[in-house]
Formats: sequence, structure tokens, C-alpha cells
Amino acid sequence: MSDPTQSIHPALARLNRASADLVERAGLAGRLADAEGLLDRSETECDRLLRRLGDEERDVDRLEGVSVRRVVTAVRGSREADLDRERAEVDTAASALARAESERDALRRRVDALKRDLQPLTHAETIYERALADVVDAADVARGAGIDPTNGPGPTIDPLTVVRATNLLARRRERREVAEAVAAGREAMSGLADALSALRSADGWSAWDTFGGGGLISSAIKHDRMGLAQARIERGQAALVRFGRELDDLGLPGIVLPATDGLTRGLDIWFDNIFTDVAVRGRIKSSIRSVQDVLGQVSEMVHELEARQRQLAPQGPLD
Repeated sequence: MSDPTQSIHPALARLNRASADLVERAGLAGRLADAEGLLDRSETECDRLLRRLGDEERDVDRLEGVSVRRVVTAVRGSREADLDRERAEVDTAASALARAESERDALRRRVDALKRDLQPLTHAETIYERALADVVDAADVARGAGIDPTNGPGPTIDPLTVVRATNLLARRRERREVAEAVAAGREAMSGLADALSALRSADGWSAWDTFGGGGLISSAIKHDRMGLAQARIERGQAALVRFGRELDDLGLPGIVLPATDGLTRGLDIWFDNIFTDVAVRGRIKSSIRSVQDVLGQVSEMVHELEARQRQLAPQGPLD
């Protein structure tokens, strides 16, 4: 029968290797970001110096060619002196550009080298989290067999290592769940805001249709807006369902949008009268209030999740 504690030390060794790789990746990523920033500035400077060189060369061309300026400088007797000065400025600009291009090319090589160094560490984050889980699982297996992995018999592990691995794993998983919930919540907010915009448009046409003397045309436009609002509400409802699933993963209650199936094409297009117009406008108003209420709830929940997201922000590469 195998000793359940035998997997502890291999799991810990994998965690140590994964930790080292993650720290190395963070350092390389930081140096790459710095190098890319320097490269961006260097390329901007090269563009500027190239334009400057072009300007200086055009000044020489104008002096060497037939131009009003040549006539004026010849009269003044300063054409050769002006040419010498302009040619010197061209040489200076060309030298500055050559130096800048050399620095830019060196930075490009540095960026490429850092990217190559980072390539083998692409999955370091996933490997590190899996290694954390391996340590926690190995400790759980030993405890399940009635053995304390921190106090023998057999291979043991520092109890703080187990506690730290457990806490880090839980924190990382919660961070991911919260990020997914925030993304789903923002999508739901966007969908509900679109629905609210369409409802308000329908409400405006409904007011005109009811009180402004509208007829078949305004009634048809109103119902077109209502149909658009209904479609957007349905999309918002689907986004709410996705948001609800993410909230459920966090053990939080979901948010439900009340039914709005009253937003359908009605008889008042064909039998236009104040009673049907008022009834339809009432449905629109009710839908606006429902969507506003749910949008407020979603917005508040997303705000709370974003606050939690800030609290869970990594404090270092191993967090």
C-alpha cells in the first residue's frame, strides 16, 4: 500500500520551480515593458530627426537650384557661405539620425531577446496555480488517510507552507471568479442601458401618439420602437442570466428582470383611440421603471464586485 505522504515533497518541489519561474517571468515582463517604452520614444525621435534632415536637405537644394533665394544671396555675396552652413546642418542632422537609428536598432534587438526569453514562461501562471493545488491536494490526501503531513510519520511539510498554499489558491480562484462576474455585470449593464434608451424613445413617440394628435404613422413608429426595446430587453435578460451564473459561483444572489411581454404590437395601430394609447403608454412606463430598477441593482452589484477586485489585486508575482 502506498504511503499517502510520498506525494508531498514532489508537489513541493514543483511549487518551488513554478514559483521561481513566475518570479522570473514577472522580472522579464517588467524589463520588456521598459524596453518597449524606450523603443517607442526612440522611434518617435528617429521620425523627428528624419523630418529635420529632410528639411535641411531641401534648404540646400533651394540654395543650389535656381530660385529667388539664390538670386538674393548671390546679390548679397553670401551664397557660398549660406551653402556651407546649410551643408553643415545637413551633416549634423544626418549624424544625429544615424546615432538615433543605431540606438533604436539596439532597442529592437533587446525587445526581441526579452520576448524570446519570455516565450518558455508563457504558461508559468497556470503551472504555478496547478502546483499550489498539488500541494494542497497532497496535504488533504494525507489527512484523509489519518496522517498529519506536518508532523510525520514519513515525509513532512512545513505547516505554514500548506496554509500559505491554501490561502493563495483560494485567493487566486476568487480573483478569477470576481473578474468574470465583473465582466458579465458590465455586459448586462450595457444591454440594459441599450434597452432603456429604446424604451425612452418609444415613450417619446407614445406621448406624441397619445397627446400630440398622432395617427397611424406615429403609432406605427411607436410600435417599431417598442419592438426594438423588446429585442434589447431580451438581450439584456440573457446577459442578466450570464451575470447570475457568475454571481452564483461566488455564492451571491442573482438579479431578475420582471417580464415585459406587454411590449408587443397592439390593436391601437388599427383602432387608434385614447384608451388603447394610454394603456400602451402605461406598459412602456412600467417597463422603463423595471429596467431602471434592475439596472440600478446591477450597477450597485458591479460596484461592489469592483471594490472586491481591488482588494484582491496581486501584491506580487506569487500572490
